[in-house]
Amino acid sequence: MKIMLINPNSKKPDSIEELPMITPPINMMYVAQILENNSYKAKITDAFAEGISSDEILKRIKKNSPDMIGFPLYSSDLSYMHRLTSSIKNQDENVKIFFAGHHASALNKEVMTQFPDIDFIIRGEGEYPTLNLVEALEKKSPLEKVNGVSFREGKKIRHTPEEKPVKDLDRIPIPSRKLIDPKLYYSKLSKRNKVDVLITSRGCPYRCTFCAKLNQSFRSYRTRSINSVIDELNLIRETGTDGVEIYDEIFTMKKQRALDIMRSIRREKMDFEFRIRTRVTHIDKEILTSLRKAGCSTISYGVESGSQRVLDAIKKDISPRLVEKAFEKTERHGMNVLGFFMIGNKADTPETIRQTISFAKKLNPLFATFGVLHPYPGTVDYLEAKKNNTLQGEYAPNKPMPWIKLPWTKSIEELYRFSDQAYNEYYKRPRYIGKFLKSTLTQGNWNLMKYTLKNFYKKLSRINPI
Repeated sequence: MKIMLINPNSKKPDSIEELPMITPPINMMYVAQILENNSYKAKITDAFAEGISSDEILKRIKKNSPDMIGFPLYSSDLSYMHRLTSSIKNQDENVKIFFAGHHASALNKEVMTQFPDIDFIIRGEGEYPTLNLVEALEKKSPLEKVNGVSFREGKKIRHTPEEKPVKDLDRIPIPSRKLIDPKLYYSKLSKRNKVDVLITSRGCPYRCTFCAKLNQSFRSYRTRSINSVIDELNLIRETGTDGVEIYDEIFTMKKQRALDIMRSIRREKMDFEFRIRTRVTHIDKEILTSLRKAGCSTISYGVESGSQRVLDAIKKDISPRLVEKAFEKTERHGMNVLGFFMIGNKADTPETIRQTISFAKKLNPLFATFGVLHPYPGTVDYLEAKKNNTLQGEYAPNKPMPWIKLPWTKSIEELYRFSDQAYNEYYKRPRYIGKFLKSTLTQGNWNLMKYTLKNFYKKLSRINPI
């Protein structure tokens, strides 16, 4: 059986070129590798990275003649994916189509109804459910015995029990970089232009109400062995890529493990530039020193708000003072900081939003983002807003993304105006501009300097380093 995995592209080619970073579709690579290891032919087409149109996707599908096509379904791409899957079925009514990802998992009943041209949904972590589904289809075995899938049985939609998350992550094969074209991926924010992605752990035990992955399986924190991590880094090194985004939710969750990984990287004399994500509660002098020595250039922290009342409401379990200390320590150790801030959290008011903007300016990290909250399906925020009738809109093709109406808001535009205000106030300050010039010149980060100058007269939110 031939399986084609496609990373969709709902953006225009010119907007693709302006993105600060494009990284490999690592989740898709995991699925492709487990299929390959079990003698199935799997091909990845990254339409997003290539900037190709729906027409070109259809041409490639026709050329490859796959038996099955898989897509990640993003909450922002529903209209685009509805048109694309319809076109695929019109071209070949026999090809099977499946969706995966958080949106399809959380709203599996709605998605199966809204997208009549798809045949299956892979729910939760996708590696083994996808493999088991492909094997069942090939052997014509009963699909109800495959956990973690939704499928059609005549006019009925069936949902099998959830697949348990993989406890031993080393059971999941390391994805070969031969499945992708490493030349497609880059970062305009780092000194090293080429970039790859590494995931060393899965899960997060915290309970932020906006988190799109707040379910029992995701909260189960699991790790890969250090040998497995180093083996994958060696694969990345062989491609000539020297920039790595570590996409763990909290890379330093287990301090000793993070220290051991960094020491192994130094022992192997690996010359990478790393960017990691972690929490302000999970860093200290020892871990920051080790990260810097191993090549870490940037640490991303989720701050969300400058108001303690809002932080408590979204169950962030941090304080502004902890954030200040973490930012100060990180920069003192020679690393850049990316702060994620949100506009429109529960308990937000115009005053708390202005407080958040002021707090961001006080912190003055090299990078700051100010996203408007759209409650992803299945999150606490989404479920509460639906129950309280404050959820505006619904997730469906040809409809705008839902948002949460706060007591003082009349339209989503009010929140976007605050977001625009935040970007303008933050990035146009002399204090920030001075820091940016000093940092980029001192670090010799000509990629970032070139990218920023090119976009100086464009909307400032395009500096968003996500």
